[in-house]
Amino acid sequence: LNSMEGSNSHGMGVNVLHVLTSAMALSSTSRLLGDKLLSRIDASNVVVRDLGLNPVSVIDQEWINAAYTPLSQRSPPQIEKLGLSDVLIKEMKDADVIVISLAVYNFNLPSSLKAWIDQVVRTGETFRYGPNGQEGLLKNKKVLVVSASGGTPVSSGDDFYSGYLRRILGFMGIHDVTWVAEAQTGGSDKAASVAAGLSAVDAASLDLPLRQPKPEL
Repeated sequence: LNSMEGSNSHGMGVNVLHVLTSAMALSSTSRLLGDKLLSRIDASNVVVRDLGLNPVSVIDQEWINAAYTPLSQRSPPQIEKLGLSDVLIKEMKDADVIVISLAVYNFNLPSSLKAWIDQVVRTGETFRYGPNGQEGLLKNKKVLVVSASGGTPVSSGDDFYSGYLRRILGFMGIHDVTWVAEAQTGGSDKAASVAAGLSAVDAASLDLPLRQPKPEL
């Protein structure tokens, strides 16, 4: 599991889950934007889930059977099968803020993020069906998204990712989703687009506790 926890010196900050999706360890614009965004947030604890460098497993028939077996009836192998899912869901439940550094591949989400979504969208844990229909169970959470693509801007005709991401988060009960910044890395204007994305992160009104700049001595 790639869950790294680290605390800063602020005791009154928020708990942050940072989900990284780029397959690139170096020169990743989505990672750059995400790190810039994190540097603004006064976080008491940050958990990093790096799906790009450490992908989670895709679900299979055994996983589905286990997920739909009542907890009291699950066998030890079924409990073990859902172990990673339990960890990922706990990371979401513990977070006040979820930062998603989204790399857009081929007009859509990377497969690593879709695998994570399939692991965390689980009946009885992040959603349920009751007398009034479907209900998301992840309440009072904020999601901040930064994205980078070769040339597929948010809300463009080829954007097959932002609507789905908002929908699946809403399905789990998370409706406070803000697209903070994006950058296009294809073409000759990459540097200008990345700079504009970083500026957008700096200028964004986040409605969160923010780090205070250190006074100049």
